[in-house]
Amino acid sequence: MAWQNVVIRYNNSAVTSAHLKQVTIATERDEENLNKNLILVDFPTATSNKADGKKDTKAMDLLRIQERVTIDGSLVTGLGTSGSFDVGYGLGSATYTEQTNASDKKTDLKAIFKGGGVEYMTYEGTTYRVHLEKISIQSENKEGYEPNDSEVGFSVKLTAIKADDF
Repeated sequence: MAWQNVVIRYNNSAVTSAHLKQVTIATERDEENLNKNLILVDFPTATSNKADGKKDTKAMDLLRIQERVTIDGSLVTGLGTSGSFDVGYGLGSATYTEQTNASDKKTDLKAIFKGGGVEYMTYEGTTYRVHLEKISIQSENKEGYEPNDSEVGFSVKLTAIKADDF
């Protein structure tokens, strides 16, 4: 399977390119987690029924599923793009120019995370509205991250929950 890059976009104000940030993560590993909300009930056993043993736990499925995607990848120089995308909700499209060096991408990714609200994540060719739950960034000294090796590259691990705002 060929890995697809993950793109995170965020617009923290009116739909203008001045406020739009985008970071492309060179994906090395991804994992999807689905969690179902269940209510579990263990009924007590009456003294007169102790000989029958423990009763089975009963479960109520609330049909509420949380979808999380965990991405492991790298912020690398030169992977950025520019263009436009549809913001949705009738707001039209916004243009963006992505930073091209790893250090600037790290700064933008942190700004996206701290901005709060809904972000847009393109994953496996589909764009989702997500909330970034957790981001971990590590410095790495590897060949090829920066053209002149004056900067390090960054290894990124992030978890996003597919969800809208209230």
